[in-house]
Amino acid sequence: LAIIDGTGRFAPALDSIVEDPSSSSLPAEAQAQLEELGAAAGAGPLSKEVARAATLTRPRIETETFPADADLDALKLAARDGATGVTHADLRIDASWFPQGDIAALRPLAVGGDAHFVYVLRPHGRVQRFCYAAPPQEDGSPGALDAFPPAETELNQAASTFCVIADPETHETSLVFCGPRAHGQLGTLWIANPSTLDWQPLKLGARQLVETPPETPAVAAPSFTATRNKIDGAPLASLSVDALLRPSMEVMLTTPKGTLHDRPHMPVAGRSLLPADTLLLPAMFRLKEGTARPGMIVWSGVVDDSEAPTPPLQFITWGNDPATGWIELTTPAIRAQRWSRADVFPLQVAISRLPEAAPGRRAKIPRAWHDEALFTALARECQKAMKVLW
Repeated sequence: LAIIDGTGRFAPALDSIVEDPSSSSLPAEAQAQLEELGAAAGAGPLSKEVARAATLTRPRIETETFPADADLDALKLAARDGATGVTHADLRIDASWFPQGDIAALRPLAVGGDAHFVYVLRPHGRVQRFCYAAPPQEDGSPGALDAFPPAETELNQAASTFCVIADPETHETSLVFCGPRAHGQLGTLWIANPSTLDWQPLKLGARQLVETPPETPAVAAPSFTATRNKIDGAPLASLSVDALLRPSMEVMLTTPKGTLHDRPHMPVAGRSLLPADTLLLPAMFRLKEGTARPGMIVWSGVVDDSEAPTPPLQFITWGNDPATGWIELTTPAIRAQRWSRADVFPLQVAISRLPEAAPGRRAKIPRAWHDEALFTALARECQKAMKVLW
C-alpha cells in the first residue's frame, strides 16, 4: 500500500515498518517512525496497539486503542489491484472504490488527497479522482456526493509521481506532478489545478475480497543453464579512445559490477549472447554545452523470469584529465569534472553498432540513437576540435 497523509507529506506504509504485529514490543526505529508519522498528522505518539492496528492485519480495529485526544486526518490508500480507499480517524475503511479495467493499467504510482477528494496516479499519465466528502456549496450549505462521481483525466505527458499541496490562505488544492523527459535523462515538475482538468466519468466494478491462497512452491531442481558469458579480457582502463572512434569497433562484453576501470572487457566476436550478458555499445555523445565526446553505453540484462528489476542504461565518457580516463556520468563523477548536470544532460547519443537480437530483459534503446552517420560525424568533430584530450 502507498500511503500519504493529509499534510501532503509522503509517509511510509505502516505495514512495512512493523515487523511482527503480534509482538509485544516494537523496534526503536519503527517506534520513532510511527511517532513521526503521528506528529505529522496532528496526533501524539502512537501506542503499540495503534501500530499493530494500523498495519491493517486485523479484521477489526477497536477505536479505544487510540489516544483520546487523537485527531488524525484520513489516510488515502491504493492497492496493487487498483482498489482505492480512505480511512476514518480510527483507521476503519470509510469509503472504497474499485475501477474497472486491466490490473496492470490500474497499478497505482502515487496516491494523495485533500479534505474532499482522493487522487490516484496510474500508468500512462492517467489520474483518477474519488470524492469522499463533498465540498460545501457557495452559500455554505453541505454539498452532495452525487455531484462528484468517480472520474478520471489524462495528462498531456506521463508522470511518475505526484503530491498534493494546499494554499494555507485560500485552501485551494494543487497537484504537483513529476515525470521524465529527454529519454529519462532529466525530469520535469509541473503544477495542475484539479478544477481545470477535463474529468470524464469512471466506471466502477466489484472487487474480489478473498484472495487465492498462495501455492506452496515446489522445490525446483538446480539449473546449470548458463545465463551469461564468461568475461576474460583486459580491464576497461586499457581501452583507448582511438580504438573506440573507429567505425569498425565491435560491441563488447563486460561485467555489471566492479570498479569501472577494473572491469574486464572483450569483443563479442561471434559469441552467442546470453540473457544476463552486459554489453558495451560504442557511442558518441554531444553534451548539452555542445562538446562531442567519445563514450559507451552499458546495456545490462536479466533473465526474463527473474524478479530483479530491469537494469537502467549507464553512460560512460572520457573525462577532462587523460589520467582519469573513462568516467560514468553520475552526479558525483560529473561534479568531480567541475561540470554540472545542466552542462551534460540531455545528451545527444549516436551508437555505431547495435546487436540485432539481444536476449533477456533490458532497458529500451531509442531507435534514433542507432545512427552510424552521426557517429562518424561526431567522431570526426571530436578529433578536429581538440577539446577532448587523450
